Amino acid sequence: MPRFLTDVMLERLARWLRVLDVDVESAGARAPDRDLVRRAAAERRVLLTRDRRLPGEHRAAPGEHLVVRSAAPLAHLAEVVQRFGIRAPAELFTRCLLCNVPLEPGPGVGVAQPARRCPRCGRLYWEGSHTRRMRAALARVLGDTPGA
Repeated sequence: MPRFLTDVMLERLARWLRVLDVDVESAGARAPDRDLVRRAAAERRVLLTRDRRLPGEHRAAPGEHLVVRSAAPLAHLAEVVQRFGIRAPAELFTRCLLCNVPLEPGPGVGVAQPARRCPRCGRLYWEGSHTRRMRAALARVLGDTPGA
């Protein structure tokens, strides 16, 4: 599966892909376009952008980038999933949605609620109504039921 680098316009897409355990780094707001292209090449990542001029102006090679054309975050996800053949993994929510770091077992939330913790930022993740809504959205995009 390819690894990705997103520009600042696609941060929400990066988070959705991380739910699917895809390795996606975010460039941040201050990264100049030429640095994005260089970083993607150096790290062997596919650059995802909404900026139609970026790849041509900075000589990104074909296959090293995708200009995402759709307008909404779930439509972005559908476009990338289809283009790169991404499937739901056996288990969702295994990466920090902010840091892109694999999560570790964390303290329980309440009596019977297991949680996961990001070793970098300390953010806690647990199953709840938000994850049920996200699973339903992913099922619509992927056309099947994502991993548990």
